[in-house]
Amino acid sequence: MRTETSAWESALSMLLKPRLLLQGFVEYFSAWVFTRPWLRLMFFNSPIILLTLTAAGLVVYGSMLDNRTLVERYADWTNEELPQALGDRVSSDSSKADSSVDGGASAETVTPSGTATDNVGTVTTNNSGTDQPTGGTDAGQSATNRDSTRGLSNIGDVSAYGELLLRRLLQLQDSNSRITYLVALQLAAKGRAGQAQQMMRRVAPEDRSGFAPAHAWLAIDRLRTGEVRPDDVVLNRDLSEAAKWQDTNPDLLLIYANLLERQNKVSEAMSVLEQGGQRDSKLNIALAQLAARHDNKQRLERVSSAAKEEIRARMEDGSATVEDLIQLSSLFLLEDEPERALKVAEMGLEKDPVSEQLRRNVSEAYRSQYLKSVQLSGEGATVNLSLLDAALRSDPTNPGVSVEVARLITAGKEATPKLRAALEEQLANGLAPALTHILLALRALQDGKISQAVPHLKLADKQAPNNPMILNNLALALAMTTPEDIDEALKLSARAISYAPQDANYRDTLGEIRALNGDFLGAAESYESALELDNTRTETRSKLAAVYRKLGLDDMASVQEKRLKELQENRQE
Repeated sequence: MRTETSAWESALSMLLKPRLLLQGFVEYFSAWVFTRPWLRLMFFNSPIILLTLTAAGLVVYGSMLDNRTLVERYADWTNEELPQALGDRVSSDSSKADSSVDGGASAETVTPSGTATDNVGTVTTNNSGTDQPTGGTDAGQSATNRDSTRGLSNIGDVSAYGELLLRRLLQLQDSNSRITYLVALQLAAKGRAGQAQQMMRRVAPEDRSGFAPAHAWLAIDRLRTGEVRPDDVVLNRDLSEAAKWQDTNPDLLLIYANLLERQNKVSEAMSVLEQGGQRDSKLNIALAQLAARHDNKQRLERVSSAAKEEIRARMEDGSATVEDLIQLSSLFLLEDEPERALKVAEMGLEKDPVSEQLRRNVSEAYRSQYLKSVQLSGEGATVNLSLLDAALRSDPTNPGVSVEVARLITAGKEATPKLRAALEEQLANGLAPALTHILLALRALQDGKISQAVPHLKLADKQAPNNPMILNNLALALAMTTPEDIDEALKLSARAISYAPQDANYRDTLGEIRALNGDFLGAAESYESALELDNTRTETRSKLAAVYRKLGLDDMASVQEKRLKELQENRQE
């Protein structure tokens, strides 16, 4: 107790005498310092000490650097980490980085690329035909930029360190369109589509020219998630700007050209395809087809001659590819030279026997020869059924063959004796092809003998599978004759639509089958989609009005009936 009292007294006296407290502290600290093994401590802790001093030094050094220098440093590290993704160096000058695209600069001066073009499906069309400015970039530099952008197509696989560098660059230089675009791609790859869209739209505004790759990404995103409409102003803007990018996917240019054509901007559509054809030769075929559709013989001849000359040169030196042969046969078809088209397409099939496009070209060549073989006389029409059958066998999914079969059976009312004789001869020989069964089935359907048509359609489907016309008629015949096969009929009808999605007839058939199955809501949807493709279909509109009545939608039925009456009156006039 004495010791404790003494200690408390000492402590109290020191608190009451500050000088004594300070003296005691100094003495204690001095004793502690002189009794520590400092050399040994410094030796064992030297890495921590050096790391701390280095970090402190870097912080002080970094605080002394200006923003431009920091951007240059991070740009160097980014180029080292992502050499292929970024192509050429990331510019430290935001004005330089953006000036190549902001304000509608040409695609040749745009250096970044991206995965924006990797998700395009097979769609059709062209671009705006805006003249591409050449401002300030010589041909050599343009070629360098074009080559350096190719690597960005694989930007989706970026390391965590690379992504960190990109995000830091974006913090330091938020006006750099290229970096914003690349960071947005990373967000999209992680499923953060909303943020990616916002960032893309920031550098690719809806109402003016922006960063072309971002416009391309936004156009693809819109096409993937929404319906393509010619009057979509934002989509047209994005496609127009994307067309200025030299690495834009050709399919995107085809879509744009198609939209322009649907807006009756045919010259602009041709201009887009012509510019795109300089980057991808398959667009030349699309341009030739567009010229043929609009009877622009001069453009067709010019494009076709140039393309054929290039392909023939490659054929002579042995470097021609299957794609070259596809293009050459397609050009011969457009120029109405089916024999030459058939020869080239068959050469291509020797290299690639499973090519769907080559089979389609062979089928079209036979169909064209069939059309040339048709001869009309007082006794009716003389046709070479073997050519049409060859077209059907070459490609059962060719909708053009279905059209000719329908025309043939319609004309059969006048040419019945010859046509019937040809069909009976094929049946008697046991060599009846799919075409024979199709014609007999259609004849039975026209005569109201639906049950007799079913076996012919089934045989035709086995010999020529995936023909949309066969599938469509078989589906309806099954639904009308054997209600227990209604599910199979629905599947067959859906398949027919998948092979010919733009044919309103097949959607009308699906509506009838759904109505037979008691699915009036589904029937209404099918009839509506058929009218979207062809709003002049009076029978479909009448069926739709009847379905609306069954659903209790009398107001909507009245609207359809009124419109139906107007169409009928217009036809009478």
